[in-house]
Amino acid sequence: MKSATKRRMGEVIAMSAAFALSGCSIEAEEDRGVTGEAEVCGPWLDGVYPMMANLAITVGNELKRFEATTDMAFVNNRVRLTSTAYDRCDDLGLPGCENVKGILDMQEAPLIERNGRRLFDPVQYQQQLRVYLERQKIAEQRPCNQADSAWCATHEVDLDHVEPGVCVLDYWYEINVLSCSGSQCDVRRLSTKLIFAGYPENGYLHPTYRLYVSPPQVGIDPPLIAMVEGAPLPLVGSCINSPVVYDPPHDHLGACCVANGVPGTLIQASWNVNTLYCKPS
Repeated sequence: MKSATKRRMGEVIAMSAAFALSGCSIEAEEDRGVTGEAEVCGPWLDGVYPMMANLAITVGNELKRFEATTDMAFVNNRVRLTSTAYDRCDDLGLPGCENVKGILDMQEAPLIERNGRRLFDPVQYQQQLRVYLERQKIAEQRPCNQADSAWCATHEVDLDHVEPGVCVLDYWYEINVLSCSGSQCDVRRLSTKLIFAGYPENGYLHPTYRLYVSPPQVGIDPPLIAMVEGAPLPLVGSCINSPVVYDPPHDHLGACCVANGVPGTLIQASWNVNTLYCKPS
């Protein structure tokens, strides 16, 4: 993350969290760049689409590219990171791709239901990860000149800043095109590299573009859940309002939490060392 991003993060996070808790949304002013987008901020799909949107954010933050067919594979009935992905994280000074791994490890989480609402279904999550990774592979295999192919340009992304968005937060990434040809130089085709995270059905992705800056930027607008490192924690009073929290230093271990109105205490999750789970009181 750039130093400028770090300087602005606190102010943006505080403002965004306030809007999230008040139930308000902020309509972005920039050109959306892609028409026919999925339903904004939904559907929920038993917590699967929000988790997949946050997966896209962590991939951008840690792997700094959207090359899911290179960086992920279906192994032993689960979508896992490949050795190529781990090598890239090592090279980028982020050994273990820990935040991406934490979100993929949610495939091992228990079914989370509170007050009659299914907050997270790990079986559905695993199934959808596999379905969309397969769709990504199919798109990648199509000839580049086909309209339904994946973007054929070689690229990298770098988080530039975070600001209030349509859902809650927009994570804006600079798009650095390393090689491209013809129509494949249109950076708006990067949306087709997000199929692995549920694009276009996943309304929590909501990819948008700023083409008037150099380099151009893509914004991804996930919901406010507590699984992205450095993101604001949604609160109800003084308690964290989330069934799970990504917290590598365990700063919030033992803290009070709320999941769909059910109070609890954050304990160490059994499926991932960096994740805390809201155990009902």
